[in-house]
Amino acid sequence: MGEYEYWLHGTSMHVEYPDRVQHIRRAGYYTEVRQDPGTANWFNFAIPTPTIHNGKKMKHSHVRLLAEVHENAKLDKVHIWDGDRCVQEIDDLGLMDQHVDKTFEIPGQRVRNGLLISVYVEFLEGEEPGELHFMGAGASFDEA
Repeated sequence: MGEYEYWLHGTSMHVEYPDRVQHIRRAGYYTEVRQDPGTANWFNFAIPTPTIHNGKKMKHSHVRLLAEVHENAKLDKVHIWDGDRCVQEIDDLGLMDQHVDKTFEIPGQRVRNGLLISVYVEFLEGEEPGELHFMGAGASFDEA
């Protein structure tokens, strides 16, 4: 059996509600986002997804997220979608003021469509606006 890993660079991240963003900058190795206090947003990574590889059907294994969450921002949820089907919800993460290099296991279900990693961030009250940097996200797949 083979394991296959696909990644998306942080500059390819899409903001679900761009009107809420105060500042966005795509740099060499990350996307920087600042947003007003008391707001929240979803940040989405559409991962290149093999449904069949070398004639074999594929299944989900795990996803990984690389980010830096600065003061006054809280990365609180990661939801993983296979097309219109949510295959995993990880809530109440409470990640604040830290480097994030997290792997999230997902059920080994057969891949049906494209994989999306959705990251929910709350922007908290404080002197400075909440800020975070997304460096990338990826997913691993196994032969079913």
